Amino acid sequence: MKQAALPWMRSPTAFPSAKPIVLDDVSGLDQRLRASLTSLDVTSLFGVQSAVWKHTGGGLRFDRDLCVCAPTGSGKTLAYALPVVQGLSGQKTTHKLRALIIVPTGDLAFQVARVFEPLCHAVGLHVGVNHVFGDEDGKRVSCVFDASTNDDPTNDEIQNQVDILVTPPGRLVAHLRETSGFSLANLQFLVVDEADRILRQSYQGWLPQVISAVGTRPPRARIGERGVSRKRLKKILISATLTRDPARLAGMHLHAPRMLTAASSGEGTDNNDTAARYLLPDTLQEFVVPTDGDDKPLKLLALLKKLNGAPVIVFTASVEATHRLFLLLDGISGGGLSSKPVEYSSHDSQQQRSESLKAFKTGASSLLIASDAATRGLDVHNVAAVISYDAPTHLKTYVHRVGRTARAGRAGVAYTLCRGSEEKQFLKMLEKVTAAQNRRPPETCDVPERETNAFKKELASSLVAVKLVLEADSKSGFGGNELTEEGVGFTAAARVAAAMACQNFRRGTTVV
Repeated sequence: MKQAALPWMRSPTAFPSAKPIVLDDVSGLDQRLRASLTSLDVTSLFGVQSAVWKHTGGGLRFDRDLCVCAPTGSGKTLAYALPVVQGLSGQKTTHKLRALIIVPTGDLAFQVARVFEPLCHAVGLHVGVNHVFGDEDGKRVSCVFDASTNDDPTNDEIQNQVDILVTPPGRLVAHLRETSGFSLANLQFLVVDEADRILRQSYQGWLPQVISAVGTRPPRARIGERGVSRKRLKKILISATLTRDPARLAGMHLHAPRMLTAASSGEGTDNNDTAARYLLPDTLQEFVVPTDGDDKPLKLLALLKKLNGAPVIVFTASVEATHRLFLLLDGISGGGLSSKPVEYSSHDSQQQRSESLKAFKTGASSLLIASDAATRGLDVHNVAAVISYDAPTHLKTYVHRVGRTARAGRAGVAYTLCRGSEEKQFLKMLEKVTAAQNRRPPETCDVPERETNAFKKELASSLVAVKLVLEADSKSGFGGNELTEEGVGFTAAARVAAAMACQNFRRGTTVV
């Protein structure tokens, strides 16, 4: 049975999510860090950034551990990077591992390190990324890459090379168990990004091993012991959908914890638990696209055509569905779409995922087909729209999906394709958030039949081609009725014509 929220969870400290503070007005900020931010065109701190800065004393008066809940795209990485870097920068010590940043995936680790790197460079610190590389025998090896110096991967004397390590939890455990000389004895800061996801799984028991290796003091419910803030392991948990489950937080051994949440409006505190945990960006427009199921891929194609090459992420409900949809769109992109798609899911290796993400970020492709692995933390600038090809069944999933657009105050659009039975459930799921934030419910976006009809022939041809590809690689056929021949009105003659067309189908990916 789920435990009731603790008193400090029930009385969070709210901060205005959309009220930036000019950089010159941020008190106590090291001039080197101020200059670094200015060179990156950062002229102000967003609400979550200034709130964490205030409640950590800029990393120097960190009296309480923090649990931070803020909307996607609100600048959470910089929110903890600034106080951690400043907290370490004034210490007279050689390079020692003093801060751990725990993130769910390797891709996110590199993204977070890129935020840390210019700040660390400004004050003479080194940030490392725990990454998996292939050795000469083709084995997967976990190594640390020094992002501050671009040094080659190495495990030797890690604690004497980097001050801050960004790592997925499983790879951290590998170092604790296998790397000679790896120690957390000097650790001062522990940040858990996407904390609800990380605390939901054990990841080889990473947390008890970290707490044991650090030898941290027992937690206290109140501030009072003289000097404790300097000696203890200081912790920040942060997410757009932070857990309020005491059982999951217990292992963190939080010291006099404080909950920081973005207010649902510019002023005041919102005590609605759902509103506090699931905030949507104010600049997000939401639409529901009704579909009968059989015409679902046609509706998607018509939407993509309408978006006219703007950067779009399409989410599906599973890795398998992501791969099938990618293959389908890849067979059409030469004619009806303005860009070839790229795929982002665990179907591909991390190297392939990184290449796909790079292609999307650089504009080489404007269409990313993704499983929900991409909903967590990945920051891609100027994503114009997010399309949920499969309607989400959990509010948390929806919040993280649509959070890939409308980031940092930019405009963004979210489309959700819903069958009749799904639409009612989807709108009901959003009721608490829309009411608490005074948001309008998603509008209906009808796609005219004449726009979907334009893709029927291309879709028919691509369907056959995709089946040939999957069969050639001993993959199963399509599991649902959305991508079936019946769904686009195949006749025997059409199947023959499509099969002939598929002889010239150019395979745009390697199916592993």
